[in-house]
This record gives sequence, C-alpha cells and structure tokens, in this order.
Amino acid sequence: DGVSRWIELFYNLYTKGDPFAPTWMPDDVAAFERFHNEDAPRVDDAAYVLSMQSREDFEKRVAELSKKYGKDIVVHTTKNRDGMTEKEYAQKYFLYNGYGYGENYDGILLLISTSAEDPGWKTTTYASGSGRDKLTEVNKERLEGFCRGKLDSYDFSGAVDIWLRKLDGMERTGRVSRSFGYWLWITIFSLLSGAGFGGVSSGRALKKMEAPALAGNADVYLLAGSLSVTGGDKFLNTTTNKIYDPITTSSSSSERSSGSSGGRSSYTSSHVRKAKSQRVLCEAVSEGNV
Repeated sequence: DGVSRWIELFYNLYTKGDPFAPTWMPDDVAAFERFHNEDAPRVDDAAYVLSMQSREDFEKRVAELSKKYGKDIVVHTTKNRDGMTEKEYAQKYFLYNGYGYGENYDGILLLISTSAEDPGWKTTTYASGSGRDKLTEVNKERLEGFCRGKLDSYDFSGAVDIWLRKLDGMERTGRVSRSFGYWLWITIFSLLSGAGFGGVSSGRALKKMEAPALAGNADVYLLAGSLSVTGGDKFLNTTTNKIYDPITTSSSSSERSSGSSGGRSSYTSSHVRKAKSQRVLCEAVSEGNV
C-alpha cells in the first residue's frame, strides 16, 4: 500500500504539479480549457457530514435558487484541502469541475472544510461571473459568519440551511440581513445608553436648579465700587392726624358757678366753653398749627 501510494503521489507531482492534488484536478493544468458540466453534483458532501434526507432537501433548494436567479449554486464539504487555503481550494474546485452558467460562468459556491494542516471547520464563499455582483465584502462576511455560528456546535445541516436562506435574501434585496439577536442587542444597548445619558443630563439640570444657600459675610462677594447711590432727598407726602379732646368740668366748680350765677344753669356755661374750645381747635387746624 505504501509503494502504491508513493507511485500515485509521484504521478500527481509530474502531471498536476502537486503530489497531493485532488482527483478532480486535471492532469495538465496548463492545457486546461474551461467547460460547463451539467452533470456535476450541486451538493457534493465529500466529508459525509450531511444526512441523506438533508442532501436531498438541499439539492432541491439549490436547483430552485439556481433557476430563480440564473446562477449556479453549489455546496461542497471536504475533510482535506490538499494543502490549499480555503479560497484557493474553492476557486479551483469551482473551476476544474465545470461549474457556472453562461459565458462568464456565473455562480456561487459554499465550501465547508477542514484539513490536517489547519484543523477546525472553516467556511468560505466563492463567486464567479455575475455571482460577484451582490457578494460584497460585508455580505460575504455576514454569510460566512452565520455559517460559523452553526459550525461551532457541529450543526452542518444548519450551516447549509442558513447560508441558502441568507443567499436568497441577498439576491432579492442586495444585502444580507443581520440576525434577530443582533437587533435585540442593539435595541437593549440603545435603551441602556439613552437611560444613562438621560440620567446624567437630568442630574446636571437639577443641580443647576438648586436654590442658593444663605451665607454670612456675603459682602465679600461685592466688588469694590460696584454699588453706588445717586440723587438727593425727595419729599413724598404729609400725614395729618386729628384728635378731639373735650373739656371736662369738676362738680365743685359747677356748684360754685351755679351759686354765683344766681340760679343760672351750669349747662349753659359748660356749653359755651365747649363751643369756644371747638372754634379755637378749628382755627388752629385751618392755620396748619395742628
């Protein structure tokens, strides 16, 4: 077996230029002419990571997408990239197996692979012809990101399924939409950021609205020469208060007055004095003395 394997590798080295070249690589690469191979499998599970039911389902979906968008959709899995990088392997696999529609060999390939030289499952998307029109760097990164999310849990069927669904969306809208979890995280992050910013802004506003506290010796804040009083005194008004003070007579005086008057009434004398006092008071008021 060792000798047989050595002969095979020796033959590949001199015919294909690479002793570990895969069987689908042509013997004379320099003389290779591109062709269309309608019989090549569009779902080639060389790594045997998909169930029979999954392969049949994916073959139907791939055929529908290819017819719908006029591009050759291919899915390939392998456990050996024969020393090539994911990009090199995907490009040569698409080229040498005769994939692609029309003169420009329009098509898109999904490669899920691992290798002894680079362990761990990898994924890449290769496009040819018009297949490159909508496969921007952002869309390519998102397509492969969705696949890697499934491959982390060894869900190979899930990886192919989500790649086909997102590819369909990309061809319809021109972009690969993000996941629901991404938008949920963005919403939560926006709410938290808004709440934090609003709290800080409200705190600053409330701080500015605080009433100033009373302080002793506030005159230290008064700048010298900033306060001055100008103008002279100005008369505003005059207020006059009037008080009535009736004249009272003692009983002894009344009796003496009554005796001397020969029986005249004391009321008359008292009344006269009161009237005289009122007259004097009125004259004083009118002259401004009271």
